[in-house]
Amino acid sequence: LPQMGLVNAAVTAAQCIDRFAPSIVGMSGICAGFKDRASMGQLFISSMAYEYQSGKWSSDRFLNEPYQVPTDPMTLASLKALKNGEGLVSKLEQGFSGTRPKERHQPDVGIFASGSAVIADSKYMTRIESIHRKVNCLDMEVFGIQRAAELSPLKPPCICAKTVVDLGDKKKGDQLHAYGSYISAQFLILALEDFFQRRGS
Repeated sequence: LPQMGLVNAAVTAAQCIDRFAPSIVGMSGICAGFKDRASMGQLFISSMAYEYQSGKWSSDRFLNEPYQVPTDPMTLASLKALKNGEGLVSKLEQGFSGTRPKERHQPDVGIFASGSAVIADSKYMTRIESIHRKVNCLDMEVFGIQRAAELSPLKPPCICAKTVVDLGDKKKGDQLHAYGSYISAQFLILALEDFFQRRGS
């Protein structure tokens, strides 16, 4: 992507889908996590994404209208089976030599809230969290990627997987960025291999 954010993600994904007619679309990367529903270094696979910025400003408050995009049920079922594979975390970490999280956490499927801003404030994270009681992660692209795939005439399956590298508070740092990028990319490779094996191609 030329830059981070929903607009760049959606436009770039839409152009790629239109030009190359892919069988599947995927994105890996890093994200923030909501502290009671995600752990540092934990990989999450998107089951659904929504935009937390959409809604209406009235005279005294903001009224959210969170548009949502789900991962299609067949793709999600395959991803759930894949994430439950024995020794998955060890497989994803293989070949990585940088800083790792203090504890290992089993990858999981979860709900992503996407918006255009980098968040480093716990109070604002709490506000975003209140929109959906089961949200796990906050990022800047997943909704845009999934929405581009959903709106395309081709409607390719979409896999988005990101690793939690901070909790969106003032302690935000980049110590786990390389680790998070690495294991999410490794998972995406496994997911793509699994997809084409199931298709027999």
